Amino acid sequence: MRFTTRLILCAVAPASLFVLALGTSLWGLVRTQNDFNSYIGTEQAVATGLSELYAQGRACPNFCVNGSDFN
Repeated sequence: MRFTTRLILCAVAPASLFVLALGTSLWGLVRTQNDFNSYIGTEQAVATGLSELYAQGRACPNFCVNGSDFN
């Protein structure tokens, strides 16, 4: 094998491995971001629902105790 061929091979092999690693890390980053956004969307919906439920629960005792006031 000629020297220039070896030199090119020694430059191309690490460069291609670097590009492969970079692509893999970017793919993982995008996937993690999508999973996190999905998780946050679900948790935000649950938090909103619980907040509304808590607000309704706080209003219920007033209505139950003084139900005749609302007629």
